[in-house]
Amino acid sequence: PAPKPEPTSVLTPKPEVQTSVESFSTFSLNVSDVAFKLAAASLDQGRLPDAATVRTEEFINAMKYHDPAPGPGERLSFNWEQARNPFAHNRDLLRFSVQTAAQGREAGRPLNLVLLLDNSGSMERTDRVQIVRQALGVLAQQLTTNDKISVVTFARTPRLWVDGMKGGNPNALLQRISNLVPQGGTNLEDALDTAYAIARKHATDQGVNRVILLTDGAANLGNVNPADLKRKVEQQRRRNIALDCFGIGWEGYNDDLLEQLSRNGDGRYGFINHPGQARTEFAEQLAGALRVAASNVKTQVQFNPDRVISYRQIGYDLHQLKKEQFRDNKVDAAEIGAAESGTAMYSVQLNRRGKGPIGVVRVRYMVPETGVYHEEQWELPYNPVTPNLEESMPAMRLATVATSFAEWLARSPYAGTVTMAALQQYLRGVPETFPNDERPRVLAQMIQQARTISGE
Repeated sequence: PAPKPEPTSVLTPKPEVQTSVESFSTFSLNVSDVAFKLAAASLDQGRLPDAATVRTEEFINAMKYHDPAPGPGERLSFNWEQARNPFAHNRDLLRFSVQTAAQGREAGRPLNLVLLLDNSGSMERTDRVQIVRQALGVLAQQLTTNDKISVVTFARTPRLWVDGMKGGNPNALLQRISNLVPQGGTNLEDALDTAYAIARKHATDQGVNRVILLTDGAANLGNVNPADLKRKVEQQRRRNIALDCFGIGWEGYNDDLLEQLSRNGDGRYGFINHPGQARTEFAEQLAGALRVAASNVKTQVQFNPDRVISYRQIGYDLHQLKKEQFRDNKVDAAEIGAAESGTAMYSVQLNRRGKGPIGVVRVRYMVPETGVYHEEQWELPYNPVTPNLEESMPAMRLATVATSFAEWLARSPYAGTVTMAALQQYLRGVPETFPNDERPRVLAQMIQQARTISGE
């Protein structure tokens, strides 16, 4: 395998903000879970993950909190809860989530997809070949006769295998690309140029235009500078062609490059480490990309200075926006698929002798099929009685443990009092509450692995 890329510098967590100085917190509501999966893969190998690869919001959003879905006629639902922060003196934790309604594919919105498939030597491993085959099968099943799909493979040079084939016949598509043989180096730059050219060739103004990249990210030919490739995908994003990046396999994986490309290409970022994940988690994430319920999703929390002394948003360091960008439609932000939710966490210091609510949460988004922007808001009322974490609902305990574990792995200065033993105690009973959801059990296993590795 290719050598594991050196990670970028560790993200500096956002400091506590005095509400009297700045009462607005604005960010793009990103819903990736890649950092959680990468950490799980690293711990399975008996080592703690690189701190630079730990993005706390991707641990938070890796969990499903089973919050109530939108009611009839509603596009979004909002849910929130509060508990004492057990790892910080005189601080409370706030968790809130925004969830979209379930919906099918929009009528009259055809898909124009270009599958950009890494066929280099680093993809030759049996497990990666199986992952790709499973992913191709999942993608083929998503298409109808109104859709078009193209397939470009790349190693040293890109090659066009399928050019604008109609969907609706999965077997025919899979037959066309059944003889791929991994070989050679990885020239991602030329591959992106070819894929975008094919996407423009078949572009539809009324539909969805996306390039879907499947790769281990081990680019070693052509221009591999993330900043230059980022500019390339930004240019195409402005032409309404999104880029989704799905990483494959942990060894030699270039998280930094793929995270930047997907974030700036207005697309999804996923990671597949086992063939079984292609049939389940990849299918779910792909459905979110193909059934976007809300685009340019921006969130803004306005804290009440008469009630909140200070606050700290946990995570979302790469997704921060300026206050004035909240209603600037030219500023791009995240997508949320149908029946998908985005969750955020804050640590706050409250003035219990103050007055009024904690604050207001606003969400602004575009409806993809109409291009019309909507804005909704919800008040966070003050409750004089805040429960301790151990007395809170399972969802709040799950979110707090995921958040605190991520901050501990990231070597955050705010995680100085976090211990694995405490996290295990707070998580006790939570996996059993969600018997059909494996993620809480995976989280519990990761914490035990980290405890063993660290010698706690």
